[in-house]
Amino acid sequence: MKKNWQSTLWHEWRNSHDEQYAQQLYTLIADTPANLISFGMIMVLGAITGAALGLLAGLALGPNAALWQQLMLMGAVIGSIRGGYLGLNLSWRAYLTRLGASLPVGKPDEWLVGGILLSGLGTFVFGPAFWICAVGLFWGMGGMIEWLNSGSKAPTYEYTYRAWFFWWRALPTRTEVQDALRRACIEDTTTAEIWTEPLQRLATNAPPPESVHKIVSKLSHDNWLVRLQARHQLIQLGETAIEPLKRISRDEETPMQPTAQWVLDMIGKG
Repeated sequence: MKKNWQSTLWHEWRNSHDEQYAQQLYTLIADTPANLISFGMIMVLGAITGAALGLLAGLALGPNAALWQQLMLMGAVIGSIRGGYLGLNLSWRAYLTRLGASLPVGKPDEWLVGGILLSGLGTFVFGPAFWICAVGLFWGMGGMIEWLNSGSKAPTYEYTYRAWFFWWRALPTRTEVQDALRRACIEDTTTAEIWTEPLQRLATNAPPPESVHKIVSKLSHDNWLVRLQARHQLIQLGETAIEPLKRISRDEETPMQPTAQWVLDMIGKG
């Protein structure tokens, strides 16, 4: 089944090492409606938060298991209703900002081992209630952070935490990205005004007139559009560009190293 253009561009955004280009993509798709999965996630997390607060209230009132269950159920119902209300007309910007407010700083793999150990220990000591309280309170605290930051210059959660988002799909190819941008231009005239000229630059299949080394040097150009065109030209060149890109990818001191490795990965995808 063909992916919608928003999905393709979200995965391009998530995997881009060019912050300016990623911001251009984010501006393009952030205010489009989020999907039903996102709406369901907001409802489920709201229900878990309500259940966690109900459990804590029950614990404060005394050792009465029946009361705990009633308060947890009541909290879950209220939390899911509130989550559903917040999910009405949910945009991707609002959804990712809300998720980012509840995510730990760092990359997912850096938290994996610690998270597994902590969850295993907590479940062993406290049982399944540990999961409810941990997830619910983490989500609730994120809501408080978002509320406290409202009306002020809040951190840019979307870019800072993007390693947590859209990791389950492969990198889109150069052709898929260009096709997604063209479809976005068809649906929105403002998008067309911004992206028509860049797309014309990217769409050419003629061999680049410049040498490979000249194109590689443009990976660090000040203009994000020049960098974008250079990446696509190198992917188009294929094997011709591999050797100079490999030299850069082995040099961890250069800021171009992640981009060079990304281009190599894209060439490898064919």
